[in-house]
Amino acid sequence: MANFKNLVCKECCIVIDHGSHFLELSGSKLELESNAKTSQYYFTNLQKSTWTCVVEGIVEYCRIIYDLFPPSYKVAVLCSDETVTNISTFQDDHQNTNQLLKGFGDLGPPLQEYEGTVSVFPGVEQGAEALLSKTKDNVNTIKRMIVVTTIHDERDSKSISNVVWEMQNHLEKSKVFDIDLLVVNISKDNKVSHPRLRVSPHLEVTTITLKPNQCSEKLALLTRRHYNLQSTIVTGIPMKEEQHSGMSSIYSVEMIHLAAAHHNVDYPDLKSAPLLPKKSSRSSVTLKWCTPKTNSSHELQTCVGTFLVTPTEVNSRPAACLTMFLLQGRTVMLEGQKKSGGKVMTHMLSSHGGELFIHVLAYGRSPLEDPPSITEGIGGRVTDYRINDFGRMMKETRLAPYESINDDPNQLGINCLERYSKHWPMVISDTLIFNMQANLNPLLTLLLKPVLQEKDVQECTKVIYKLQAMESRNDTLPLPIVTLKGKASKKDEQYKSLWSELETFIQGAASTSPMHEKVLLCLRGTHEFTDSKNSEDKINSEAKSWNESDRYQNINVRENSDLKRLKGELNEGSRKSVGAPSDPRKRRRTSESSSKPVDTTPHGKVLPEFSTLEEPPSKVKKTDWVTTDRFTNNSTVIQEQSSILSIWMEHKKSAASQLHEEFIGRKEALNGRYELYRKEIVDGSEQG
Repeated sequence: MANFKNLVCKECCIVIDHGSHFLELSGSKLELESNAKTSQYYFTNLQKSTWTCVVEGIVEYCRIIYDLFPPSYKVAVLCSDETVTNISTFQDDHQNTNQLLKGFGDLGPPLQEYEGTVSVFPGVEQGAEALLSKTKDNVNTIKRMIVVTTIHDERDSKSISNVVWEMQNHLEKSKVFDIDLLVVNISKDNKVSHPRLRVSPHLEVTTITLKPNQCSEKLALLTRRHYNLQSTIVTGIPMKEEQHSGMSSIYSVEMIHLAAAHHNVDYPDLKSAPLLPKKSSRSSVTLKWCTPKTNSSHELQTCVGTFLVTPTEVNSRPAACLTMFLLQGRTVMLEGQKKSGGKVMTHMLSSHGGELFIHVLAYGRSPLEDPPSITEGIGGRVTDYRINDFGRMMKETRLAPYESINDDPNQLGINCLERYSKHWPMVISDTLIFNMQANLNPLLTLLLKPVLQEKDVQECTKVIYKLQAMESRNDTLPLPIVTLKGKASKKDEQYKSLWSELETFIQGAASTSPMHEKVLLCLRGTHEFTDSKNSEDKINSEAKSWNESDRYQNINVRENSDLKRLKGELNEGSRKSVGAPSDPRKRRRTSESSSKPVDTTPHGKVLPEFSTLEEPPSKVKKTDWVTTDRFTNNSTVIQEQSSILSIWMEHKKSAASQLHEEFIGRKEALNGRYELYRKEIVDGSEQG
């Protein structure tokens, strides 16, 4: 079942109770124009009956539908007492106000004989049959039925809904239609009302109560809820009074139209945006009359929407004057006020073919103009979007027609777009790898392919080793100035950001195939050092280098430089023994791990900095060469980010501290203090 709330139904049947309870006075005064000299007292005390107010409201309800909607929207009106009278049917020639006025005039007011709610049941049954007859051509459509009567409690409302429900049960399943039933209770005292209630899967009932003096206006306002309508109040209309007065006054006229003419999205900064007052069921927008100019064709704005419009009070003098003004071929410009204080033309009233229309004018930039440049940002600022790269990506991800109908091409297209958009920064200043494509190709293009060959993986690894060589030579990255901001202008920060973004890009493509994952393993270094013999030789060579440094602890400055050269040769020899350059991502993780707390072995020894590298299992344990340190009882702690010179100086200080005897005062001090003149007792006598 569809949700009937605020749902527009094309077919509506109105059933009016023709009982005697509508003969009561409503309290609404009858307005008559008469000469002040000949007017009598009783003219001012004339009141309308409840039947008159109901008829006025129903006629106004139908008139709004006739004026604003095409002939496909139909309304049928029935009056029910002992018999049912058709005021108007669903026929095309009955869809006008003249038919309604003629039908109500022929029927006349209610009679005293018919009392109670029973008189409305025949009309409800015949109204359901009328909707059923229209359902032959429109199966599974939604209808609306409005029953205007006087009820005493909710049981009467339930009885009315049961009549409609039984009519639906008699239908065939293929002809079942949904009905939105609205029961309008006209009463001064009985306030019987309940919100929308679902009686069956194809029937919803709503009950409201209106006072007799308000039903004329409230019934007409129901069209705004049922057909999604709003109104525009045109203020500041200059009108001339009678010729003998010689003056003019300012009037306002309310016009009804579809709510789409005032859309908050189209006009976000208008001060008088459409809103629904808390104490009123109206939704209106106030716009000011703007006197049209004679030669203003060049100033006309683009029209983005046109809607039929009709006055709320047809018989009022200001509405009649405005209607005649528009039917003569004139146009009226309406202006709204911005929140910033300025004014802007938002709508235009004009007539076409004898009907009144409200034109929605383009607010701001016209949609027919050329769109702004993509490089033009907010406030005229120039943006640095990757326009050329985006154009290339659009060309490479184009879709083409496919002969057979299946989901394989769609899935291939989705997978292709996913590979291209895993890591795609929109702004030039947010990326490094895409600003130096000449140095990173063919890695950037090969990883976007769905399948990689072994030679493609080798080409990608060559690019990684090339970047490593550039970093070792301390080469400057070929980056545009727009990407060099703040700390990013330093070389070490540039390379750090480059490796990080490159890892993100390759990691996004690693899930495509195992060959793509090999490139990620190359970057992270997990594919290296797979030979245990080479790994063992590397560990032994590094251990020997540290033992060599301990053996030459008493050398002079000249020999110290020779030691550094010797350590460099040993490290270079270990890299050659592996057969591939060290991975850049591995070296970066080593530098980052130096900021973590220093781990110690179970023997209390502090591991050197290079021990944080991930090394494969080997027969040589890490603690074997550590425990061979000559100073096993006084190990040297390597501080974070220490240089070789600082490590060597700390080592020399530790060795020098063991070459002399410690001062007895410092050795026997109690709580950091030592008594300088101590009294010693010798053979029972005190000596100072």
